Amino acid sequence: MSEINLKADLVNIKKDTATIAKNEEWLKLIKKDPYIGEASNVIADWIKTGRTPNMGAVIKSDNQ
Repeated sequence: MSEINLKADLVNIKKDTATIAKNEEWLKLIKKDPYIGEASNVIADWIKTGRTPNMGAVIKSDNQ
């Protein structure tokens, strides 16, 4: 898992040394969290498929 900040957040993170220090601590904490790690893996795998999900769609089976 690669713990990085979003490009959009970097402007705000680099404001001052306190914000930079808080961000570094945050990145250390999420690196240790197995749930965030696995969620990152799932999202990365999904992105690699190149498929777009049909979010919120209800799929009816023939058995209903």
